[in-house]
Amino acid sequence: MNFLKRAMTSIKRRPGKSVILLLLVFILGNIISGAISIQQAVGNTEANLRRNLPAVATVNKDWDAQYRHQDTTGENINEEITPEIIRQLGELDYVKEFDYSATMQLFSSELERFSHPDPEMEWADWDYLEVEGLNQFRLKGVHNPEILDINAGVIELVQGRVFTEQDMQSFNSVNSVAIISQEFADLNNLTIDSTFTLDNTVYDWNYSGSNWLDAYNEDNVLDRETYEFTVIGIYEPRVTYDSNDKHEDARREVMLQNRIYIPNIAAEDMYMFLYEAYMEHFPESMESRDEEESMIEYEDIVYLLNDPTELTDFAEAGQDMLPQFWEISDLSNTFGDISSSMETLQWLASLVLWIAVLASILILSLLVTLFLRDRKHEIGIYLALGEKKIKVITQIILEVMATGIIAITLALFTGNLIAGNISENMLRRDLIAGQEDDYWGGSWSSSDETLGWFSPGEMSMEDMLASYDLSLEATTVLWLYSVGIGTILVSSAAPILYIMRLNPKKIMM
Repeated sequence: MNFLKRAMTSIKRRPGKSVILLLLVFILGNIISGAISIQQAVGNTEANLRRNLPAVATVNKDWDAQYRHQDTTGENINEEITPEIIRQLGELDYVKEFDYSATMQLFSSELERFSHPDPEMEWADWDYLEVEGLNQFRLKGVHNPEILDINAGVIELVQGRVFTEQDMQSFNSVNSVAIISQEFADLNNLTIDSTFTLDNTVYDWNYSGSNWLDAYNEDNVLDRETYEFTVIGIYEPRVTYDSNDKHEDARREVMLQNRIYIPNIAAEDMYMFLYEAYMEHFPESMESRDEEESMIEYEDIVYLLNDPTELTDFAEAGQDMLPQFWEISDLSNTFGDISSSMETLQWLASLVLWIAVLASILILSLLVTLFLRDRKHEIGIYLALGEKKIKVITQIILEVMATGIIAITLALFTGNLIAGNISENMLRRDLIAGQEDDYWGGSWSSSDETLGWFSPGEMSMEDMLASYDLSLEATTVLWLYSVGIGTILVSSAAPILYIMRLNPKKIMM
């Protein structure tokens, strides 16, 4: 009888021991299966969450890191990002399109601003300079003529056109082009091809009145440049907000309705007028400024990627291009609560997995060794009859492996089921505890002003749990069988050494 038939016969003749081994491997396999399932689920869940994210990233300064460096070394490093660096990042393969803005605040005594219709939302316009008879408007310069906000779903062009390359490359203060909101157009009786004017006004900084807002009057004007804009496009906001803060939502709505899009070249020209006027009228104050502070500071730097799953790769590839203390960020903090809980869960799963594997190796090694001691005479007879030790060893391994694979297969499903119930309950408890500890009753979808325009809104606890994917995939199954079979093989090392040192003559005596 060859060793293969002997292995199968041995299993049938010793059903009690086979059942004991089966149960032991099944119990230990459940622990290993559950730990591996949870580890794979964490990776699957993060991928699911990222796939649902807007494929949008931005660059901003890490002020905390800069201040820590300054406190530690006394060195003040204040590097600013340049258009050249912004464009280099935009040339990476991950990027579908990008944009950045030179912004300006201009004035008008004729145009009306959109105000939130809810009287309780008066606070929503808190960042607007409120002066009687004078309205302030924020002009958002764009580098991308097609306007990234349209392609990203923040706004929708309902009339007219976007900018042309010619619009982006030349600026005429007598007649420039602009894209405005429908609400702003209705308030001011503007349509496509209508014109409106805005003033770039320099007021006297040295006004000594009791109320600084009184400085914004005609008697205090030092210089002014007036621009005429032709309306070439009208948009409607399409972004919705769910930040658990109705005042914040109202503030963003007011900002978007009053936003005026212009080419970057126009905003840069306006800035230079302002800068030269300040140099003329306030030379002492301007001379004390660092050279970097005299440069245009670009805002709303946005990269729209081809795939949201590439956000991490884009951040890693672009980090080396950035000045010191600058970083790339995205909307992954939208699921920050579940990410924190999953990190804890993954750490626990890894710990349990290592403990379970080590315990399995120890327990199975002892059990198989004890079983083999009872079969000492049987093994001695095989060796005395001239059977090679390698075949005897293979027979024992086959006996253990056949039983072990059956147990692992059963544990694959039961372990996954048990792990699903336990891990989901743990996640739910952690998320509930996190919400109870959060002063705001839940994290905002994004604390970054630029990214906030593209946020899908705050994820609910049920949305987060729905993304938790504990399904059995091919990689999970292969990983479990690899770990299980590897553990059984390692566990057989001690019994193999026991067989290798056996002397048939001594056993038969």
